[in-house]
Formats: sequence, structure tokens, C-alpha cells
Amino acid sequence: MKRIAALFAETRRDGQAVFVPFLAAGDPDVPTATSIAKNVIETCESKGVPVLLEIGFPYSDPIADGATIQAAYTRALNRDLHIDDVLETISTLRASTEAPIVGMVSYSLVHRNGGTTFLSRIQQAGGDGAIIPDLPVEEAEEVWRFGKENDFAIVQLIAPTTPLERAKRILEHASGFVYVLSVAGITGERAQLPEDLAQRIETLRSHTDLPICIGFGISSPDQVAHVGGIADGVIVGSAIVRQVANVAPGDAEGVTSVAGFVSELVAPLAST
Repeated sequence: MKRIAALFAETRRDGQAVFVPFLAAGDPDVPTATSIAKNVIETCESKGVPVLLEIGFPYSDPIADGATIQAAYTRALNRDLHIDDVLETISTLRASTEAPIVGMVSYSLVHRNGGTTFLSRIQQAGGDGAIIPDLPVEEAEEVWRFGKENDFAIVQLIAPTTPLERAKRILEHASGFVYVLSVAGITGERAQLPEDLAQRIETLRSHTDLPICIGFGISSPDQVAHVGGIADGVIVGSAIVRQVANVAPGDAEGVTSVAGFVSELVAPLAST
């Protein structure tokens, strides 16, 4: 988690927002997906844009993901992707970058693969934290305790429908950063973002010093610019994953194309 804290300390000092790209591990295959992730990170850094990678652990029944990310997970699983492949991807990326890496992982996978032992494996591979969108309250204490004792971020989600009192409780246990959903529902691109987004962020800031990142529905440079002006980080998933869907295994030109798309997205966040 030290990498996450150091990154946001630097960007807050410089008045810059962090770009948080989401990529599904193993899509279209493990080597190509790893190459895409490397290129996306390098593209951001070459433009002076701070970056934190969110890597999705494919799961057959994701609860918060729209059709684009579900399709990416299906493509990866159809190629017999295993947990070890995702951990190896994180390890490979860690060998080439100091950018923070967090895993987006269903609690079903965490529970099925050893609970906090599984989270420890993510950390040992080079991961800095995990986002567990379906973490049940009755299991949360053990996960939160693991995070605190091992300096491993357990990133919490707050939706537009989350009551303020519940949000306060979530913020008490959050670490790394807070993942704020711009809209209720599932992931996917939106033509417009809610008008009350800035007010919601201002309210949350009065209850936490943690960095706040906004995701769900962000898909254009204009939206990136808007969110980057009110939050500490901008999370983009479906728009990037949609580009990856056009990349075949081993397609070097496709890898470059995804990086080019990201380059346009992050332009508003580039340091001057």
C-alpha cells in the first residue's frame, strides 16, 4: 500500500489527478493482456500522467459489471484462465513498473481460494491492494484486519444510493483510496455524468482524508477532465475494455491501438 500512499501524496501536492485504467486479466490471452497493461502504464507515464492499474480477476458471475466487462471475463475464462495466471500477470507487471496495482476480485473467488491467504498471494505477487465489491459485512472484519496488519489496501466502494451513515462506517474501514461510483447500477459507458457528483465528493471529503477516485460511466476525454477536476483519481474500465475486444492474441498493432486510445483519454490529465 506504500506505493498507493506515495502516489497520491505526490499528486495531491502537485494538484494532479491519477488515472486508473481497468483491464481484465487474460483478455484476449495472458501474454497479450500483459503487454496491453505494460503499454497502457508506459503511455500514461510518458505523458506525465500518474497511473494506478486496476486488474480484474475474471469471474463467471460478476455482480457489478456490465456487458463489456462480462464479455472480457468470458473470453479470458474460455481460454482456461486460472488464478495463478492472474497472479503471474501481476508479478510480471511488477517487475517492470512501480505503478501501484490493485486487483478487482469477487469475494466468491477470495473465499474459494483461502480467504485472506488469497489476498496474501496477491500481495506477494506485487499487488498493493484489492477491491472486493461484494464483500459481505459478516466477513469484512477479517479482511479489514488483514489489510491493516499487512499494509494491503482494502478499497471500499460507495454508491450514489449509499446512505451517509453507512458511508461513514465504510470510510472508517477503507484504506488506500475510496472508490466512488458515479452512477448506480453496473459498469458501462454513459453519455453524461450526474450533475450532483461534485457535491457528493465534497460531502465525502468532509468525512475522510483518503484519496477519492470516481469510476463507472467515464468514457471520454471531456469526462476524464471533469472528474479529474473534482476527484483524486479517474477510473476508466468499459471504454478501454471495449478497445481490447478488438485485439486478437499476439496482435501487436492492436496493443498499440489500445495504448493510443488511452493516450487520447488521459490528455486532459497530462502535466504541463
